Amino acid sequence: MRIGLYFGSFNPPHKGHVQIALQCIEESKLDEVWFIVSPQNPFKQTQELAHESDRLAMVKLASKPHAQLVASDIEFSLPRPSFTCDTLRKLTQQFTHEFYLIIGGDNWQNFHRWKEYLWILQNFRVLIYRRPESSDNNEITQEDRASIHFISGQQLVVSATAVRNSIRNGENVDELIDDSVKNYIQEHRLYV
Repeated sequence: MRIGLYFGSFNPPHKGHVQIALQCIEESKLDEVWFIVSPQNPFKQTQELAHESDRLAMVKLASKPHAQLVASDIEFSLPRPSFTCDTLRKLTQQFTHEFYLIIGGDNWQNFHRWKEYLWILQNFRVLIYRRPESSDNNEITQEDRASIHFISGQQLVVSATAVRNSIRNGENVDELIDDSVKNYIQEHRLYV
C-alpha cells in the first residue's frame, strides 16, 4: 500500500489537516494517510501542548468520517523528542508499505536542520503542501530534491495556534474544526 505519513502535534487537529491529507491522497494516489501524533516535536515548545492522549483522541475523531485517514500513536513508545528519521525506521521495520512523508512548506524551509534529512530524502518521497508564509527555498541542493513533490492544493490560512487562540477568546471555531473535536475540547476543557 502507498501510505502518506503526516507527522504533527495536531494541537488540535483542524479541518485544514484533513483537507491536506485528502488532497495528498487524491494527487499522489495514496491508499491511506496516517496522522502520526508527535508527543514532543524537537523544534516546538511544549507549554501549550495538550496531553498526547487527548491529541490522539481528537485526531481519531477528526479522521473518523474518512476511511482512508488513520490516527497513529507509534511515536508514543519511541524516545523523546521525536525525530522523524527514527519513526520512519521503526515503520519500515514493522511494515512493507511504500511510505510518503507529508510536510508543510514551513517545515520544508527548515528541512536541512532535521536529523538525517538527506537519508530521508534518499529513501522516501516527500510531499510538501505550501503555506502562505512559506517559501519553496531552503539550503537543500537541487540534486537532493529529486524525491520531493509540491502538492498543488489550495494554500491554507488556518493554524492550530489560531484555533487555540480563538477557543481561548471564546470565538466561534465551527469553520475551523470538526464538531466532534470541538465537543471533545469543551468536554475536557482544553486550551482555556
